[in-house]
Amino acid sequence: MANKAYGWVGEIYWQYLPSWMPAWLRAWMASRTDNVNFGYLQTYMLMLGFRGTAAFHPTAQKIVDSVGVPEVVLYMSNAHGDSFEATVRDRGGTGDPSKLYSSDGNPNLATAMLLRQPVKFSFLMYCNSMKQTGYSTWSYVLRKNSTSGTVVVGITEGDTWPASRWITFHTHWATSFFSYVRMGLTFWEAYVKANRDMPDLEPYVVFNGDKTLTKDDLLT
Repeated sequence: MANKAYGWVGEIYWQYLPSWMPAWLRAWMASRTDNVNFGYLQTYMLMLGFRGTAAFHPTAQKIVDSVGVPEVVLYMSNAHGDSFEATVRDRGGTGDPSKLYSSDGNPNLATAMLLRQPVKFSFLMYCNSMKQTGYSTWSYVLRKNSTSGTVVVGITEGDTWPASRWITFHTHWATSFFSYVRMGLTFWEAYVKANRDMPDLEPYVVFNGDKTLTKDDLLT
């Protein structure tokens, strides 16, 4: 069976939008943001040669079930979160979020990873996805603590970014990064070059894993 990609976009918390907005406008703005993020995720998959499965506001359990499939070698997510949890759905801004956990919590990706090899490449697009990379974090779980044949790229201190930096990250840094990977550079080389192109973002984007891995390795 051919190798696969899986990615998902979570709901934006309504409370991150200005409190003066009426509820209907905040909901509309949140949905527009989610649609834009969904477009970025699909574009990045295509740049690596994968059509993949991109899920819009899935359940946390659906993510666990999908990542547990051994053929999934490319994993991407765009949500709110930190090094240990990510918001999948906020249930209409009620303050009762549905979360996905890296290891400690339920449901979690550590369960999905038990009977499979490390995910070859993961791209985690939320605030502090890689502020920490030690035991039980996203990076640790998706790589299964290996530095061979697996890479995770994520973000730190994203909760301090102005909106303009998030736009720059997607329209410039990530686009450059995946363009370099598509050209045949290793993920590490692409990471270094993207940082040189956008030095203001270098302190905030984190690489962990195999510095020799290429997109072609995702297909083998």
